[in-house]
Amino acid sequence: MTNERAKQEAIKKAYGELYERFNTLQVIDENGYVTYGESMTDIAVHPFELGFNPETEIQWNGTRWRPINLIGLHHNNGWIRIEPDGSNLPETKPTKYKVYYDGSLPNLREPHKNNDDLFTCISVRLLYSKRLITHYKPITPELKPIY
Repeated sequence: MTNERAKQEAIKKAYGELYERFNTLQVIDENGYVTYGESMTDIAVHPFELGFNPETEIQWNGTRWRPINLIGLHHNNGWIRIEPDGSNLPETKPTKYKVYYDGSLPNLREPHKNNDDLFTCISVRLLYSKRLITHYKPITPELKPIY
């Protein structure tokens, strides 16, 4: 499954049974937002009218809203989902990475693993070749204060 398809599946899951109606009307944007406005007369678009609790289940962005579990969708909370062909694996860089597999961080012992549960680029590529990970996240070192 490609990243774009996985993103659409996450949106579909967040909206549940409402997804098909919204998708047919083409009112869900690429980041899962629905615009609340008068131009959409065929469907009630206020989240309260659709069974969502606007206080605890909705993220508002101006006149747009989406289920709260889609917060961070546009950048996948910093995680990079590895394409099926591995084409977006990290290049050789002196960057450290966290890794993720099917809902949890694997407890792995690899020769290129650092003491702080971070992996080198070489290990990320090796772990993916063994199909042990599905995502990675580059960790940038915190910058020291300038003054």
